[in-house]
Order: sequence, then C-alpha cells, then structure tokens
Amino acid sequence: MSAPTVKVRGLYKSFGPAKVLDGIDVDLAPSRINFIIGQSGGGKSVLLKHLVGLLEPDSGEIWYDSRQMVGRSRHDWDALRLKMALLFQDGALFDSMSVGENVSFPVWIRGLAAKEEAARRAKERLRELDMADAFNFRPSDLSAGERKRVALARALIMEPEVLFFDEPTTGLDPLLSEQVDELIKLTLERTGATLVVVSHDIPATLTLAHNIAMINNGRIILSGPPEVFRQSDDPAVRQFLAGEAEGPIGFLD
Repeated sequence: MSAPTVKVRGLYKSFGPAKVLDGIDVDLAPSRINFIIGQSGGGKSVLLKHLVGLLEPDSGEIWYDSRQMVGRSRHDWDALRLKMALLFQDGALFDSMSVGENVSFPVWIRGLAAKEEAARRAKERLRELDMADAFNFRPSDLSAGERKRVALARALIMEPEVLFFDEPTTGLDPLLSEQVDELIKLTLERTGATLVVVSHDIPATLTLAHNIAMINNGRIILSGPPEVFRQSDDPAVRQFLAGEAEGPIGFLD
C-alpha cells in the first residue's frame, strides 16, 4: 500500500456570517502521524469534515496525491472513501449488532465480500488488537477501551490508506488514553497508512506526532514537528501548549 500525500490549499468555509476556515494551507505527510490541534470552536472538526468529503468548501483545494477533490462528484468521493476510514470520537458502534457484525459491516454492506468472508476478515482484525474473544459480544458488554479497539478494528478492515481519528482520547481516563495512544502507534507500524488525528490532547500530540498543524481563528498559525512547537514563541501556541487556551465551545467544532 502506498499512502497518499494529502494537501489543503486556500480552504475557506463560512456558515452564514461565521467564518470558520479562513484560508487553510496544510500538508499531511504520508505514512506519518499528523496531528491537527487547536482550541474548541477553532475549526478542527470542520476541516476534518472537508477532508472526508462531508462538507464542500466555499473555495480552495483538497489534494490526494495528484487528484484535486473539491467539486468532484459524489461518485468520485465514494471511490476515494474506499481508501480511507474515520474512527469516531465515541466509536459509533451499532448496539444492535455483535462485535463481529460491527467490524465486518463496512465490507459486506458494500457488497465486497459475502458475510462469511467478511466475518473471517473481522476475526483477523480483532485478533490483531487482542479482541478475538469478544467476537460474539455486544458493544454494551465492553469497557470503553475495548470499544475503542473494536471501532479501530472496524476502521482497519477496509485496509485504508488514510485513517482519521476524531478526538480519540476525549472523555477517557489517563490509563485508557495511554492505551489509545499505543493503538495509534501500533496502527502506523502495522499499516503504514497516513494517520490524521484531530485532538486537543497536548501530551499525546507532543509524544506521538511526526507533524503538527495548529488552527487558530480559522488559520494554520504553525505547522511542523513537535520540536518546532516546543521552541515557538508565538503567544497563542505557548498558551495552548500550557493548557491555558480558553474559548467558546461552539457547534462548529
């Protein structure tokens, strides 16, 4: 698998009078862990929704390798989505399905394999994440950390080239957060995919990231490896890394 380079150029998005993305430029390196950080309401999740094609920008470009996706048809985006996966903040598992059915769902719902073959693949993904014994369980039978593993297994069953994590440690205690961090590192080692993590978890960002992009007021104010952020004199960066950033929690983030 060859992970793509993802580039965003001049991305603008407003909702009514509220300008959320104000000319975003960012590169997401292939086969690396890329973090997108910023305070609540700053546009992180809106950017994520553009990257997976759920929102159309007012203007700008989104490149996956040599292909510019803004303005493309739903068919083109659906084809691209076969090569990407999104790990939702809360896992978004189906309570009415077993763990095995949850993990195999992306394969058989697209008609890419019969249910028996999809179940076999699901067992493989679960085994890789030490969750094989939970195949017939319900999500309600699992701990929060176990549900994260099942959600990751479901994201990996399509062997994505790009994997997005939406606030993966939000609401977790320190021990579970460390487990999720280990899962992210393990995912890169096993798949070589391009990983994009939207987060405000500063310890995880500085520990895991190969590259970091920080959004502030709809713009990328700093981008680079963790050392660049540790050495930055920018007041907004220093404040955020110190855990002192404050801002309204808005529906747009």
